[in-house]
Amino acid sequence: CALPISLARNVVLNGLGGRVIPVHAAVGGRSGTCRLDLSPSSTMAIVQGARSHGSVRTESVEVPMVTLDEFARREGVWPDVLKVDVEGCEVEALNGGVECLAHARALVIETHSDELTRQCIGILKKAGFEVETDHLVHAWRRAQ
Repeated sequence: CALPISLARNVVLNGLGGRVIPVHAAVGGRSGTCRLDLSPSSTMAIVQGARSHGSVRTESVEVPMVTLDEFARREGVWPDVLKVDVEGCEVEALNGGVECLAHARALVIETHSDELTRQCIGILKKAGFEVETDHLVHAWRRAQ
């Protein structure tokens, strides 16, 4: 998969090596592996079963999968802001990031259906966030 190599190269070219950590893994609700569907006509990959490519022919590859919490613990970094764009796996990503949600002050989430939006809002409200939606879900904590 050329995508992680391109990301790593762009991080270096833009002088972001001290601020951006490219990770060759999918984000999910559990750690392990998953299969990604790759389309020759797109730079995006989608976890198998997350949503359909329609009639587009795809290639499937197995990749590592990590939770947000596992990554944050391993790297010793806890996000202040999360931007989630995981092509249909939003609920799984949030469920794997309970500790990250406890540390975060704000989130922006791109969801791919009304049902996913409702589920994400429920998770975020339970975690203590104020929530608004337009085509994205915006969540933040009120100043204490």
